[in-house]
Amino acid sequence: MAEQNMRLDADEQVFFDNQLALVKSRTYDVEHKALKALSLLPVSTEQDPGATHIIWRSYDKVGMAKIIADYANDFPRADIAGVEHSSPVKDIGVSYGYSVKEIRRAQKAGVALDSKRAEAARRAIDEKQDSIAWKGDAKAKLPGFWNAEGITEYVAANNADGTSKAWAKKTADEIVADFAGLVSAGPESTNGIEQPDTVILPLSLYLKLQNTPYGSNHNKTVLGFIRENFPQISRIDWVADLATAGAGGTSRVVAYARDPLKVEVQIPQRFEQMAPQLTGMVYDIPCLQSTGGTIVYYPMSVVFCDGL
Repeated sequence: MAEQNMRLDADEQVFFDNQLALVKSRTYDVEHKALKALSLLPVSTEQDPGATHIIWRSYDKVGMAKIIADYANDFPRADIAGVEHSSPVKDIGVSYGYSVKEIRRAQKAGVALDSKRAEAARRAIDEKQDSIAWKGDAKAKLPGFWNAEGITEYVAANNADGTSKAWAKKTADEIVADFAGLVSAGPESTNGIEQPDTVILPLSLYLKLQNTPYGSNHNKTVLGFIRENFPQISRIDWVADLATAGAGGTSRVVAYARDPLKVEVQIPQRFEQMAPQLTGMVYDIPCLQSTGGTIVYYPMSVVFCDGL
């Protein structure tokens, strides 16, 4: 039974504590460029780490002024109407660990503990957070960005032959027309109130823009033309999961305002590593991060188009 609860002695514990501090510092510094949600969407960490729900309210102004007569006492009343919304906060968890014998072998050999397990744990947390930020988690009732309730759909026209709206079967001019329609849909439907500044696409469509020649002399690409002629769009980027994010597993392209007043990824508690816990002969280090998904405060600021 004693073997099943083997503990480190004092010197070994000091070695483990020092090594674990180094391992933890490395995992906080790890960055993964392919996980883009937290760079392409505003992030809020303002909520209390102990919160179980995030509450926010949307307001609309009501009332209309009118011409009134002298001595009138029937002034129309202006007011605000508010709707309360709620989103749950959930923990994302994973762990890594080292056996007692591994720690003793590392101490005896004078080598550092392998940090790859800790980095794998951090990567697992980051991947789950990225997925939730983009598409939510239906089982946990966490909202996502590109399938948020109430966002606007733009339906692209078919190509000249009338056979497809996929960019693979469209000319460069038709692709530019689709892009113009996508980024104009929000302003047109809101009388100019909502103005997108960011467009995200599947990688294949981003490469299509990047590699398709444009102009009478083919001296630029479609992407280059778009950057020059749509200056309000400050960022165009790709997100791998958009390849199947549309209806029926089709592609999805999204235009939106990258503005924390419009949309925010909710992370009340950033990545955190807890104290080691001895289970049998293994010191286990639990890792946590809490998330409230992505809240789109103004759904009409987001426009999507499927099937391109």
